[in-house]
Amino acid sequence: MMLSDAELNSPLWLKLLAHWNEELSALRSSNDGDLDELKTAALRGRIKQIKRDIEIGVAPKKIEVD
Repeated sequence: MMLSDAELNSPLWLKLLAHWNEELSALRSSNDGDLDELKTAALRGRIKQIKRDIEIGVAPKKIEVD
């Protein structure tokens, strides 16, 4: 799925991006701490999910074939 230009510039999308970026920052800081394997795996999974949500607003890379 890809968002339209209007959707990408909507106040809601911009607010969601700000929220996700703040959460990513906090999760990354937590990941630098001393966590057991299960907590680390859960944290990394949450980080991956947030990144996937943010990717909705990123245009897919074009693959050039010669």
